Amino acid sequence: IYYCRDGGYNWFKYDGANNYRERQYSYSGLGQNHGMDILGLTYSNGTWVICGENSKIMYSTDGYNFTDTGITLSTAIFRDVIYHVDRFIVVGKKTDHTGYSGYSTDGGITWTMNSTHFPGISSSTSGYGGARMGPFLLATDNSGTVIAISENDTNNLWYSHDSGLNLTG
Repeated sequence: IYYCRDGGYNWFKYDGANNYRERQYSYSGLGQNHGMDILGLTYSNGTWVICGENSKIMYSTDGYNFTDTGITLSTAIFRDVIYHVDRFIVVGKKTDHTGYSGYSTDGGITWTMNSTHFPGISSSTSGYGGARMGPFLLATDNSGTVIAISENDTNNLWYSHDSGLNLTG
């Protein structure tokens, strides 16, 4: 994650610098080590939420210090997070190809997780590939509709008309 607090002039890398331009402005760190590869990031109503590998979802009110939500789904990789109407929504899957979605209505602090939204996800033991291998991206129009897609060319769309509570493929 890179962040800027001066209208886009100086950019800094979360958790350390790795090039001259960042060091040139004399600040090269941001908060604590979050312990994951970040795959999703969103902001709404004064709260930042990040998600990624190692079953991690974290939130922050300053974009600097992130708090782990304590989600413990062994081998889960959360791929994307969005804010929709009144909640944060996250999607991902475990290495056993169980698709997950979850939502938080209290600013990302507590999460309700669901593994029943994504029927037909590949039961293959390969890491990636194959039809219906899992949800990776989210989109919303903030009217009640949420769409989740996978990286595959076929059978890769799930939708919800109830703010992500029930996704249909």
